[in-house]
Amino acid sequence: MKVTQLNDINEQQLNQIMQIWLAGNEEAHSFVRANYWSDAFTAVKQQIALADIFVVMDAEKIIAFAGLADHYIAGLFVKRAYRDQGIGGAVIDYLQQNYTELELNVFEKNEAAFRFYQAHHFKIVEQKLDEETREVDFKMKWVKQA
Repeated sequence: MKVTQLNDINEQQLNQIMQIWLAGNEEAHSFVRANYWSDAFTAVKQQIALADIFVVMDAEKIIAFAGLADHYIAGLFVKRAYRDQGIGGAVIDYLQQNYTELELNVFEKNEAAFRFYQAHHFKIVEQKLDEETREVDFKMKWVKQA
């Protein structure tokens, strides 16, 4: 499974990424009000264009991606049909090989993602109530061991 960084994202790639982002958030966060993610779509699309994007492809289609700002993982998403095949783990492994530390946020109620990050040695460093969603949010961090 090859993880690559997209250096110049074209419109087609950006649209594929955004569809994965929207579907993934709606599926994983049923506890968040229905239009929260669609309301954020345009702002996130602009942020993704500025982020470091790492993808897994199947032929010409993006099937998974992670968006990073410095060492912060703003999101990691795998298309539904490709889940539970080790793709998300491959992306995290790649990032852990190429960064000395990584941070992310995950909702407490997103139990599958929380367990996934714990399995990849992320630790909770902060717990707070997300003001927009009114949901408990964990900040998690991983640091490369010397």
